[in-house]
Amino acid sequence: MTETKFFVVSLPRTGTTTLCEMAKICGLNPKHIPHQSYYSLIKGNEFNFFSDTPIFCPKIVEEICSFEDINAKFIFIERDFKEVFDSWKRVGLHLYYLIG
Repeated sequence: MTETKFFVVSLPRTGTTTLCEMAKICGLNPKHIPHQSYYSLIKGNEFNFFSDTPIFCPKIVEEICSFEDINAKFIFIERDFKEVFDSWKRVGLHLYYLIG
């Protein structure tokens, strides 16, 4: 049986945390993932809604699409990039993306 899982493929600081809160209210089990163990979490059964780094990366999206046992649904939040970058600067993320 194919399980439906949702993936927010938007940049950090675009509303991903709020969307995870909404998913929880709707009965889903979200994981806001700013870490490297995304693969085991996606393939596991504990979570069915994922957002943030590295989920928005094209290589990760391509990999998720190749999983035959997951019916992937993608959500994209569009936000003005200047607002996003200003938000990155407020929390220091701009340094991570410049260096890293």
